[in-house]
Amino acid sequence: MKNEFTINKKEMLSWARKYYFIGVANILLFIICVFLGVTGLFLLSVLISNGGEVISWCIAIASIVIPVYKLFFERFVFTMRRYSVLSKTYGVSEWHRIFEFTDDDIVLTDYNSVSRYSYG
Repeated sequence: MKNEFTINKKEMLSWARKYYFIGVANILLFIICVFLGVTGLFLLSVLISNGGEVISWCIAIASIVIPVYKLFFERFVFTMRRYSVLSKTYGVSEWHRIFEFTDDDIVLTDYNSVSRYSYG
C-alpha cells in the first residue's frame, strides 16, 4: 500500500486546524483559556469602573492576551515556523511525501530523504 501527497503551506495549515479539538488535553486547554479570558474581561471591567494600580491593569490585560494567543494564534505560528524550517531545509516551497507499507517495513520518502522503519 502506498500513500502519496504533496505538502505545502495550505496543507500544513489544514492539518493544524483539523486537530485543534482532538484529545482531552486540547479540550481542557480550551476550557482553561476561555475561563481565564472571561476572568480577565471581568477584571478589566472592574478596573475601568473603579480604577486600580498598574499591576492590576497588567494582570487584566495579560489574562486576556495570553488566552487569545493560545486559542487562535499559537498553532498558526508554530505551523508556519515548522513549514519555514522544512522549506528552507529542502529548498522548495512544496514537496512530496510518500508512505509505503511493504511486507518487511515502512518506507517514508520525504522529498529526497528515505527512511525505513521495521515493523518489529
